[in-house]
Amino acid sequence: MSQLTRLIEVDDSIAAQFAGTRPWTLRLAEGFPRQEDRVGMAGRERGATNFLIVHAGEVVGTCGTHGSITAEGPVELGWGLVEQARGRGVGTSAVIELVDVIRARAPRATLCATTEWIVSDGTAAPVSPASEAILRRLGFAAGEIPSSAGVRTWVLATSSRAQ
Repeated sequence: MSQLTRLIEVDDSIAAQFAGTRPWTLRLAEGFPRQEDRVGMAGRERGATNFLIVHAGEVVGTCGTHGSITAEGPVELGWGLVEQARGRGVGTSAVIELVDVIRARAPRATLCATTEWIVSDGTAAPVSPASEAILRRLGFAAGEIPSSAGVRTWVLATSSRAQ
């Protein structure tokens, strides 16, 4: 992980900051929290594990799981960054650390992610080519490219580790 990028696991205190019942104690990048960050926080009620992505001393996004981290069955990852943090390796660093955390807690878990696809001029295209590049770089295997709007599923083999 980049020395400038680290993850902070969301606890009750940070969740209260998201909810607005406590003032933020960390420096926030412009645009944080995004609506997607707030939606992701709702997953804590279902057992999701959430992290703040901190880069150069500012909270620039969130990452985590969509459900519980379990030894058996799939664990789905998700992440997002404010605009100014994109394209600088922050997402890659955060996902590497996230994979390492999950592997430490559930070494045999199957890790997966989905990317959204849209159709423009009759051609399907990823909504976030950068997210697909991160997954490819870390060794996730891609499912079929959707022929229409939808999602593409990515899976990391149990024995694979983030690079």
